[in-house]
Amino acid sequence: MALFRFLILGATSDALQVSAPRARMRPLRSAEFDSDDVSQFDLDAICADLGLTVAAPAAPGAPLERDGAESLASLASPAAAPLAAADLLAFERDGHLCTRGLFTAAEVAAMAAPVRAIGAREEAAALGHARDMNDGGDGGAPFLQTFNPHRRSAAAAAIATCPRLAAVAAQLLGVGALRLYQSCVFVKRAGDEPTNWHSDLHTSPLDSNAFVTAWFPLHAVEAGGTGLAYATASHRDLALAMWQGGQVDAGDRYAVADHGRYAVGDVSWHHGWCLHGAPANGGDDDRVAFTVSFFADGGRIVDEAALAVVNDEDHPSYDAWLGDVDPGGLADHALLPVVEVPPV
Repeated sequence: MALFRFLILGATSDALQVSAPRARMRPLRSAEFDSDDVSQFDLDAICADLGLTVAAPAAPGAPLERDGAESLASLASPAAAPLAAADLLAFERDGHLCTRGLFTAAEVAAMAAPVRAIGAREEAAALGHARDMNDGGDGGAPFLQTFNPHRRSAAAAAIATCPRLAAVAAQLLGVGALRLYQSCVFVKRAGDEPTNWHSDLHTSPLDSNAFVTAWFPLHAVEAGGTGLAYATASHRDLALAMWQGGQVDAGDRYAVADHGRYAVGDVSWHHGWCLHGAPANGGDDDRVAFTVSFFADGGRIVDEAALAVVNDEDHPSYDAWLGDVDPGGLADHALLPVVEVPPV
């Protein structure tokens, strides 16, 4: 397995250096300016100064592109068995778990075409974001990431709100009500560098410990391939942030694990604070994966001081709603919808 290293305020590997997180301005809320006079802002200059990439509009209630969602009707069926006590305990201890065969091969095949189309359609934005996060370099990016396709695509929305995913997420977090935080398409192209150690909540403005991400490839991934690697129990390692002020070798500090071969339909899960990464893609084919992240309803936004130091790598995910929510307030927004959790 490739060597990964972890830095408290960022991530690094011998192959790819990622800059320290940039300080971000607190988003303006509507009460702070005259909404009838937008000429007071040079929006192009503001975006350029902050290194922002402009995503497609994501207005709540906007019509979604009908892109094959009708072939995903079976995803609306709950069909999720209760997780075994051993699985729940393993996730609590390790911070990661794989649910085998959560989707059928036919369902994944129906997902693959629209998800690949989304990635292709929005590739320019993903490339721009990758360059921004890698100091403007044209190469060396570990993957291309398309944020929140469920806000634009009916097929992606069917996946992100699938009751099976919600049922597993609620069981893993031990909660009865969930909100959808984000969905993403990840394309790890042939030749892409390793994905560095990171945790999802480190790049989120949420003040919550109840956060989980589902990750699944849209094709089989062989053992030793580009599946995710996990730093087992890192989500419970309070000493790392408290005492380790510099760079540590994750391979020395944690037992590094993966879930071996991913058959079509397998879904892995990781806690929001669990460190994870992936090897370089040394094969000839791109690896395409979809992720869905949930958090417990009732979670809050970090306070004003913490907003200034949130790692901004995933800012396209939350830029559309963060300015509408008070620092320290409830994470309650139309773009963070409550998802139905079916009984199991």
